[in-house]
Amino acid sequence: NELVDNIYQHSDFKNALVMAQRYENKKFTEICFFDDGITIKGSFLKNGIKFNDTEAIIQALKGVSSKNKERGYGLSSNLNLFINGLGGEVLIISGIGAIYWSKTAQKIYKLPDIYKLKGTLISIRIPYPVKMVDIYDYID
Repeated sequence: NELVDNIYQHSDFKNALVMAQRYENKKFTEICFFDDGITIKGSFLKNGIKFNDTEAIIQALKGVSSKNKERGYGLSSNLNLFINGLGGEVLIISGIGAIYWSKTAQKIYKLPDIYKLKGTLISIRIPYPVKMVDIYDYID
């Protein structure tokens, strides 16, 4: 999975988790990726690219990468598939930056320092049952 690969390639983590749960009565599945690494901002900074936490998330969602183009499909393509292909919702928190993204809304947050996350969390909520889609319609 691209999101797991991102943890290994970008985060310099000590601990990482992938969790998933299907909520049968609420009709959605939630998948969460967490690492205690250097954050999205830290990954850019390690490669000489300076953004604040929120801007780093935004740039990653636009397809900007700290790695070369010969890698995976990228965070932006994967989230495009989850949101526009599967009708899901995504919450990304990294450092003090946070973004909620769905088909109908995009909200950007700057968290107070007291709530700073030491690492990155990507939580994806997908309606259940999942519909069949052609992933290549959503990958750049």
